[in-house]
Amino acid sequence: MTITNKQDARLGWNLAAGVASTAWTAIVTILTVPLYLHYLGVEAYGLIGFYTALQAMFAVLDLGLSQAINREVARAESGDDRAPVRDLLHTLAWGYWIGAATIATGMWAAAPWVARHWLSASIDAESLSKVIALMGVTIACRFPLGLYLGALIGARRMGLASVIEIGMVTLANVGVVGIMALVAPSLEAFFLWQALIAFINIVAVRAAVWRVLRCSEGRRPRIDLGGLQRIWRFSAALAVTAVLGAIFVQSDKMVLSKIVPLADLGRYTLASIASRSLYVLTAPAFNAVYPQMASMHAAGRIDEIAQLYRLGTRLLMAVLFPAAVFVAMFST
Repeated sequence: MTITNKQDARLGWNLAAGVASTAWTAIVTILTVPLYLHYLGVEAYGLIGFYTALQAMFAVLDLGLSQAINREVARAESGDDRAPVRDLLHTLAWGYWIGAATIATGMWAAAPWVARHWLSASIDAESLSKVIALMGVTIACRFPLGLYLGALIGARRMGLASVIEIGMVTLANVGVVGIMALVAPSLEAFFLWQALIAFINIVAVRAAVWRVLRCSEGRRPRIDLGGLQRIWRFSAALAVTAVLGAIFVQSDKMVLSKIVPLADLGRYTLASIASRSLYVLTAPAFNAVYPQMASMHAAGRIDEIAQLYRLGTRLLMAVLFPAAVFVAMFST
């Protein structure tokens, strides 16, 4: 058995849309770094690195559920098959929004202690506490985003997801430069803007998901605890991977935020941004290939899964390995 031309075209379009979104994110992030340093300074930029690490650590609370809903949506081919998936998404969303409220409240309460006893900075402790509280609000607004994006990507709407992502990244990064240039070059203004864009982002993605997953019968989604029993094993296995990944990938920034000044953390964050540029194809390739594999598995087309897996891994090796060697050889 072979992958059909129609499936090839859809896979190619989803991959192209994902690469465009990730590439744009990398370009905008890199181009705005000098402006952040100009308006905020390297010490304040260290706080942005601390925020990025915090966001990644809280993402562990996802517990693999975003990938689980991705798989469930991908396996439900028709609109009528998606009624149980809508119920599952509705059920999971309640948990995510409760988690978001808990994150915001916890960060707000812990902000004074973190400002005084964890971070080493010349910034006034009261101002630093306000900034950390705003970080919590921003992370809370972004926390349910993974669930809704998982469902949208599972429905193979990478184009729609990429358009929203490109718009939000542009507003978050370019817009905040305008805020700092025209209103106030402060960390409070920076994170207030990030919280606002995060809220707009989650509202837009949530609306897109429910529009894509609408049922012809028009039944409203309801709480489905049975759906949780169906996915918990798969989700638990992914949760273990996510926890280990967060420990190995993000713990360095958390440890450094305690033992070095924020200015040094800012320089370390700059280096990590350069290295992350190599991942410009990894996430889009996964987001394009994984839902297709889940759909094939549900249909029992195992031979096609093996073929698609070989195609995906060869593509990644062909692109990533030369780029990694280039960066390593010409790092200076």
